[in-house]
Amino acid sequence: YPQTAAVPSVFGHASQTVNLGGLDIKLHVLGRGCSVAHVVAQVDDAVFVGDLINPENHAWLELGLIDDWLARLEEIRALNPKRIFPGRGAPGGIELINKQVQYLQYVQNAVRAEKPSGKLGWFAKQRLQRNIEQQFPNLGYAIFMRDGLAAVWAMEAAKLVSG
Repeated sequence: YPQTAAVPSVFGHASQTVNLGGLDIKLHVLGRGCSVAHVVAQVDDAVFVGDLINPENHAWLELGLIDDWLARLEEIRALNPKRIFPGRGAPGGIELINKQVQYLQYVQNAVRAEKPSGKLGWFAKQRLQRNIEQQFPNLGYAIFMRDGLAAVWAMEAAKLVSG
């Protein structure tokens, strides 16, 4: 066994530019969204956004952080990308941001319409799933959305309690 534990290379919590093979890559450190932190890589007018944008599948809502996720999408929009490369699915332009925003806002509004309180019940979850799947019938992996509805519900319920 090694004397010391292996530690991955990190570049810290601040955005910066790195040069790899003569190519300048801007690494934008962003906050919470579909995970607890994100790094968006930018080369000229192209951005590589990972799962923050998933044009062909339902969103991974496991953390329920829709407000934060929407903020990340606006930060990406502010980078003025012409080409967006999602973690999965075909690349595109600004329409990918618009599509992801539309999806997340729809899910959030659908949950709010249920007037969430307490834990997400079985019937409410079924109604939400059906509603969202009918609104976005061409998206794959509905399980990403289904497994995250309870977290979105809890976030929206907490907002109602805190006023």
